[in-house]
Amino acid sequence: MPHDGDFFGLLKERGYSFGADVAPGSSLPEGFRPTEGTTILAVNYDRGVLIAGDRRATAGNAVIHDRADKVLSIDDHSVLAISGSPAIAYEIARVLEHTFQYYRRSQLQELSLEGKLRRVSRLIRENLPMTLQGIGAVIPIFAVYDLSDGPEGKGKIFFYDALGAPLPRLRRRGPPVAGLCDQTSVHDNLLIFQLRNGILKLIQHSNLAVHSDSGYG
Repeated sequence: MPHDGDFFGLLKERGYSFGADVAPGSSLPEGFRPTEGTTILAVNYDRGVLIAGDRRATAGNAVIHDRADKVLSIDDHSVLAISGSPAIAYEIARVLEHTFQYYRRSQLQELSLEGKLRRVSRLIRENLPMTLQGIGAVIPIFAVYDLSDGPEGKGKIFFYDALGAPLPRLRRRGPPVAGLCDQTSVHDNLLIFQLRNGILKLIQHSNLAVHSDSGYG
């Protein structure tokens, strides 16, 4: 049966269930307060988009891993920055990566920007039961280099709410996100280096500000 490049639809037809089934009316244990604190910075500039994030994975106030990847490459022109439940966030990134690849190989063309945004929204909505319970929310930032937007393309940043609505932010002309440009001048490389250093300093300052509580940042 043809699926018109819809990898997630193919998975669901074969019995794949995203997220966990939560009983209606169930609630968190009394006194339970999930810890939040991922720091993600996305910067739109004249050559594209730069994204950076902290690398701490925490459980309560315990740091269980300090080298977690929270900025994930989905394809050559798309990056997903994750916050929230690591297990679900990594599953979303994995499904997205294969979804984009499946569409490209089955339809012999790249998935459009609108198509990519809808795929991300669909996965976030599928996770709504866990989000409502307060233990499995994932709120990502999605950055993409839109090849269809003019002869030089354009870097774009999208935020999402818990229901999967994409909220666009600053839009500027530039090369692919995450330094994927093939040709850069010395001046361009210096600009990227300065922006990266600036982002890293902001993250370092935010981490120092909450150093007393390892569950944040």
